[in-house]
Amino acid sequence: MPSSKDANSVARFWDRYIHQFQSQGIKPSAAKWYVKRAEQLIAAFPNQRIRNIDPEQVNGYLKSLGRDSRLEDWQYRQAIDAIRTLLNTIQYASVNAIDWQHWLDSAMTALARKYPNAAKEWRWQYVFPSKRGKALHSHPTGYQRAT
Repeated sequence: MPSSKDANSVARFWDRYIHQFQSQGIKPSAAKWYVKRAEQLIAAFPNQRIRNIDPEQVNGYLKSLGRDSRLEDWQYRQAIDAIRTLLNTIQYASVNAIDWQHWLDSAMTALARKYPNAAKEWRWQYVFPSKRGKALHSHPTGYQRAT
């Protein structure tokens, strides 16, 4: 059984992790889902410390997660952000060896496959609203700026 010192250390870690999302404007009620996604990665490697897994294992995990048909695209992007933040929080040495943009783009590609008319339909402008009143797709970096 973990000591109270270990439990306090773990609690401080998750508090720091959650604070990173809150500083990005994510509500505390949503932050718990980021924690859940990070815990799922940890559970996927039960006999390894996350700091010791290699980038190929992370890529493999993200690939298998992307194939989960029960996961919506926004949930997949949330998982990617949660994992990237987790690895940054623990100062994972190979965090830059993972092509995060590839995984985020693959989520958007999946969205395009699932909803082929999304770019043409007005309702999607409410899903990805622009801060300046224009559609995000009107500028190539609109989506990246919004996230």
